[in-house]
Amino acid sequence: MKSQPLVSVVIPVYNAENYIRTCIEQILSQTYKNMEIIFVDDGSTDNSRRICLEYADKDSRIVVYSKENGGVSSARNMGIEKATGDFLLFLDSDDWLENDAISKLVSACTENTADVVIFEYSVDYPDGRKVVHTHKNLEGKMSVCDAVFHSIVGTNRFVWSKFYKRSAIKNIRFDETIHHGEDTLFACLVMAECRSAYFLAEPLYRYVQSENSATRKSYFNKRLLSGREAYLGLVNLCKEKFPEITDVAVSSYLEILMMIIMYMYKEPKKYKGHIKEFAREIRSNRKTIYKCKSCPKSTKLKVALCSVSPTLMVWFRKLTQKRFG
Repeated sequence: MKSQPLVSVVIPVYNAENYIRTCIEQILSQTYKNMEIIFVDDGSTDNSRRICLEYADKDSRIVVYSKENGGVSSARNMGIEKATGDFLLFLDSDDWLENDAISKLVSACTENTADVVIFEYSVDYPDGRKVVHTHKNLEGKMSVCDAVFHSIVGTNRFVWSKFYKRSAIKNIRFDETIHHGEDTLFACLVMAECRSAYFLAEPLYRYVQSENSATRKSYFNKRLLSGREAYLGLVNLCKEKFPEITDVAVSSYLEILMMIIMYMYKEPKKYKGHIKEFAREIRSNRKTIYKCKSCPKSTKLKVALCSVSPTLMVWFRKLTQKRFG
């Protein structure tokens, strides 16, 4: 009987004592058993590490590494370095997987000779709502270009909603200087090295939105600026390997710039220089967006408004957010 391939599950952990047990219990309840479960404690100051070690004593598949606090990207990078499996999957410590998730992902990957499987997810909200994200029309084999496209446009942009052949990751790592969009950039860089992709239109990942993550901060966080570098990286990747979707990458890049401008308008005098710089960049790329058939009309309108005045774009976004929530 042919042995099952080994799946490495990389789980970064930081001050997760309130929910890490649920994550561990769920991963241990997987119907697929040939796993190595890699917890990377990113300098937690609570009991997270102790809880992980407690489970490691009971189950040899669990291994725990510790490091100084450096952020989720550095923790994931350590997990990649330590992984020895044929496949690799990322899981956040406050989320969990459906019980048959890994079994279905291994089957989808092996039966379709895919280097990466993109799969769906659901969101559990603090008020008890559950929203399922599925795109049944995408089910099946897809080109690597289409896989990158759907990650950039936001159909499925998360690093944890991909199941990777570890050999495809090669020397690609998360950019630890980027704090917004770093997972999308990593996923697309890896997929660009793949030969084939498969889209599994089934929600296998349960993303749990906490009260903290559900509350949007009303002030500008400078870490958002690094999102500019992430999406500029996507533009450069497409220019090099997928020129047919470069305009879509540019559209997403400009969306990030406009989002940053929105936050900066909380203190417009303080960030006046940045706002002007970003508006100039949006203006210089507007023709690419106007010609892009895949770009939403709303994006084209926001770019047009921002090209005239960032204030108009901010007013429009606030108006539409109020109207549609």
